[in-house]
Amino acid sequence: MKLRLLHFLLLLLALIAAGCTTGGGLTGDDDDSVSDDDDATDDDDAADDDDAADDDDAADDDDAADDDDAAPTNVAVTEVSPADAATDVFVYDEVLVAFDGEAPDAVVVLMDSSGAAVAGSNTWVTVTKLAFNPDGALLNTEVYTATVTWTNAEAGDSPKSWSFTTSDLGATPSGDDLTGATFALDVTAGTILSPEGGDQFLGQLNTALLLGVTTQTETELSFLGALATDADPPAQDLCSASFDLSEKQATTWNDPLFAAGPADIPQTIPAGQFGDIPLTFRDVEVTGAFVDTSGDGSIDGITNASFFTVIDIRDAGLGVPCAQAALFLPGLVCQACPHDLSVDECIVVWVTDLTGELVPNLTLDVWSQADADAQEGC
Repeated sequence: MKLRLLHFLLLLLALIAAGCTTGGGLTGDDDDSVSDDDDATDDDDAADDDDAADDDDAADDDDAADDDDAAPTNVAVTEVSPADAATDVFVYDEVLVAFDGEAPDAVVVLMDSSGAAVAGSNTWVTVTKLAFNPDGALLNTEVYTATVTWTNAEAGDSPKSWSFTTSDLGATPSGDDLTGATFALDVTAGTILSPEGGDQFLGQLNTALLLGVTTQTETELSFLGALATDADPPAQDLCSASFDLSEKQATTWNDPLFAAGPADIPQTIPAGQFGDIPLTFRDVEVTGAFVDTSGDGSIDGITNASFFTVIDIRDAGLGVPCAQAALFLPGLVCQACPHDLSVDECIVVWVTDLTGELVPNLTLDVWSQADADAQEGC
């Protein structure tokens, strides 16, 4: 989907591609001048303190005489979310652990009140922030215990455990038939977990994500998605293709909770002088809860929503490896691609705390990229 957060990221990558060489790094760095080190002959110049003559021995990977083999700095946890003893945690919330340095071997495990492990996955959203994302909704009003372990910790710091209790939000079914209803998610009100630094320009966004319910049963929903115009109330942006969030599987529906996706969404992103950039937003997932905000007994909004996707940098065709982009975006994490685990060319885009509202009298149309391309004025 063409969220302007992602548009910003693509433009930045394009600028990197246009203005930088594909060599080993920045020209001003002491590791990329051709005359001193990292040359093709031996990868390290003899005059450098990292040359093969004095370090990288098999015993400890760094010779004791070298200045690169001091004991590693121990890393500590600086913040956890949900906070210890929190009592109002939404059942689709992730568990976050922030460190004061890199702890690449860290792992979070979540247990319910019976001691059973919760299925889920660990994802680095920045180089120092680890997220545990449960595979499904947690139970309402249940006590959970999270434990994080990491090896480069001070003695006694690892493991670290804390507990929290989920709220009752979503525990009471609404009973509403939402078929044909369309909701607009307010992207500007979200919290960007990844990529790092995204919150600096989140307030500049004015794009909403439209979700239209096409079918509903007791256990499943189907969503058609589209981008919104800037009008008030918003309308479907016919310059962009719609997308089916239920293309791989129907949306999980436990009235009033929903989890849509994963879905792969191809889009064409206009990037000014760089032309149109084709991109696929992979494994898109949207979760949240439908709510009655007016108190009249009918669903008219969405709360506690989150948006997650994976971007393969190679899809943009800019010739920029993810590792090079990371030099210009502090905190950017290059991940193994879910569809190609052999390469670290993917980044995670994750926005939480989204809210949405019902758009009266709006039904979304299935709209292809060809329809969008043929639309006058796009």
